[in-house]
Amino acid sequence: MEITTLTSRQDERPHVASVHPSLAGRLDCGWKILNAVTVASRADCVFSCLPHGVTAAIAPHLLAAGTRVVDFSADYRLDDAETFQKWLRREAPDADQLGKVVYGLPELFREKIVGASWLPIRAVIRRPRFSR
Repeated sequence: MEITTLTSRQDERPHVASVHPSLAGRLDCGWKILNAVTVASRADCVFSCLPHGVTAAIAPHLLAAGTRVVDFSADYRLDDAETFQKWLRREAPDADQLGKVVYGLPELFREKIVGASWLPIRAVIRRPRFSR
């Protein structure tokens, strides 16, 4: 896998290593402000780490361009609009797609993940501990 593009919606776009020091010397990439169509033209797969509610606005454009999407938001994790409303206390941004997307939890859905073009996943991120 080759990382080709990092996007940001913020005006200030420092080098990736200044935001994520563990990538220093491993990824020489700056952040860019790009729309979904441009991102799709540069990538076969997009890892979307957008705020909840935003992925639903761009995922259809990425998928229409043939780009696979791995989504870290909650936009497509649940199966129906009623459950979405109950747990997230807001309307689902793309209710028609709920329950149609393969949930990217390999322990439960390994076979379905292999051919899926769209995967909402749950990420467990551990922050490094720093000694003082």
